[in-house]
Amino acid sequence: MNVAPIDQFKSDLAALEACVARAGQALGCCYAGSDEFEAEVVRMRRANGAFDRPHLVRMRFILGATVATSLAALLLLVL
Repeated sequence: MNVAPIDQFKSDLAALEACVARAGQALGCCYAGSDEFEAEVVRMRRANGAFDRPHLVRMRFILGATVATSLAALLLLVL
């Protein structure tokens, strides 16, 4: 049975540790914190049109009309 010399084992271990360190750096996040990451996610979603949906515009119009009608009814009740 051939037993690898200790020096070969140490050099293999050092190479493996270097690979692990490089892999950890490659997987590292380029954002300083979760706030920056979330801001980038929102920015990308806006760029893709996620918040510019036609139904949101319609709902805003309906909500505005409801508020205006409610205020007008309240004014009529008070006067």
